Amino acid sequence: MPSVQTDLWFDTQALEAAEYWTSLVPGSRILEVFHDHGGNPFTVGEGSVLYVQFELGGQRYGAVNGGPHFQLDESVSLSLMCDDQAEVDRYWEELTREGSESMCGWCKDRYGMSWQIVPQEMMRLQADSDPVAARRSTQAMLAMHRLDVQTLRRIALRTEDQDRMPAPAPEQGRVPNHIEGAVRISAPAHEAWELISRPGWWVNDGRIREHEITSDGDRHTVTDPVHGTFALTVEDRLDGEFIAYRWEGFEGSDDPRTLTQFWVDPLDDGSCMVRMLESGFRDGGASDAALRPTYDDQAGGWCLELRALRSALDGS
Repeated sequence: MPSVQTDLWFDTQALEAAEYWTSLVPGSRILEVFHDHGGNPFTVGEGSVLYVQFELGGQRYGAVNGGPHFQLDESVSLSLMCDDQAEVDRYWEELTREGSESMCGWCKDRYGMSWQIVPQEMMRLQADSDPVAARRSTQAMLAMHRLDVQTLRRIALRTEDQDRMPAPAPEQGRVPNHIEGAVRISAPAHEAWELISRPGWWVNDGRIREHEITSDGDRHTVTDPVHGTFALTVEDRLDGEFIAYRWEGFEGSDDPRTLTQFWVDPLDDGSCMVRMLESGFRDGGASDAALRPTYDDQAGGWCLELRALRSALDGS
């Protein structure tokens, strides 16, 4: 019976990549290394590595040094299913150290191989018998770089019914790609929805005020009497429950085009929770030192705006 394995094309780094990957993933090993014995115009030369067979997490792969004719891209990726956030963090930090981050738990390593770093909890949420939980886990996941298990759970399962004010970035390590917050409001969910579905409602100074809004389909141009004119686009919407805005910035600015998502959840006592997730802080490739002040200012701003939202709706 024939066996099946996946083969990957490299210029000259097949063995180096295989050794790196097998050092990272448990249950991995180099099986055999084949060298060029002459007559192959696509290798560096006689005696160089031509082909490597290896196991990665118990799966068999091959890697060929065939020259620069084909490049690795996102059409092929390796998925790592992680038991917990600590495991997600460990692999993410290592693979992106000389690689790059992407969306939805995807990243690239130093060799250009795409990886999906997926917590097992994400798969459980997406398979949840509650379609709202499954849908929300997808909505939140699409806004993330590194997947955050606790944030995914809070948004998908709606189990938290108390304020969660956004926090500044950790003093050590990388600045997160997203800011999360939630506020409990003593008002019906439909009233909260009416306010958060107004484009740009959060641009104010701690007290929600009227804006002049001009709309062209899902794109909205908003003028605030103090801060001026800015634009944003509604990228997704589920009336009464969820809305996602893509920030396009103030006129003449180079603001990052972050995505801000809001969810409204009714509670049994007639009050509601409003949850928010703003993401995209790392999309521009800025250093952590440059990102940290911007992130911290934005987190502080969201604390102000979530309290302003509550005050506008229930007076507290």
